[in-house]
Amino acid sequence: GVLRESVSEFLTNKERTCFDFSGSTRTVVVEAGALDAIVYVLLHEATHMVDGALGLTPVEGRSPAADADLLTAGVWTDRLTVTSAYANPLLDGLVYRRGGRPIPVSDAHKVYGALQRTPFVSLYASSNWHDDVAELVAWHHLTSRMGQPYRIVVRERDQDVLVYEPMASPLVRRRLRL
Repeated sequence: GVLRESVSEFLTNKERTCFDFSGSTRTVVVEAGALDAIVYVLLHEATHMVDGALGLTPVEGRSPAADADLLTAGVWTDRLTVTSAYANPLLDGLVYRRGGRPIPVSDAHKVYGALQRTPFVSLYASSNWHDDVAELVAWHHLTSRMGQPYRIVVRERDQDVLVYEPMASPLVRRRLRL
C-alpha cells in the first residue's frame, strides 16, 4: 500500500489500528497531504539509520554519544518507559505498546487529549524513544520543509469532535531545537 497510497491514506489506516470501530459512527482521520506515503516512510526509516549512526538516542549496552540523551532526557526513563510526567494509561494501552489492544473509538478524543499533554508528535511516537525521534524528525521535515499539513481529526458522522495539530503543540515544538 505504501507505493499506492497518499501519506494521509497510509497514516489514517495505520492510526485506525489503535481503535475498535465496532458499532460506531465515529472515525479517525490523519490529514497529512497528498504526497506519496513512501516519502513519509523513507523520512521515518532514514531517521532510524541516522539515529543508529550518530547515536541520537542512547543505545543500551553501549557508551552513549555525548548528546545521546538530548531528545530523551525528561521524556523517557528507558527505551520503552515514558517519564511519570507524560505517562498515561490510555497511551500505555495502545496497540503500539507491548500487550496493547485497540481502544473503543468512542474514547478516541480522550486518547488524543492525552497525547496533547505530551511532547510526542504522534501516537506511534509514544511507543519507544527510537520511534519518538524518527516521528519527530519526519514530521518536522514534512511540515516545515515540505509544507505539508498534519492534523488528526476525530469525527462523529460529519462533525469534528476533536482536531489536533501536533506540530503546533508547545511541548512538541520545544523539542525541535534539539
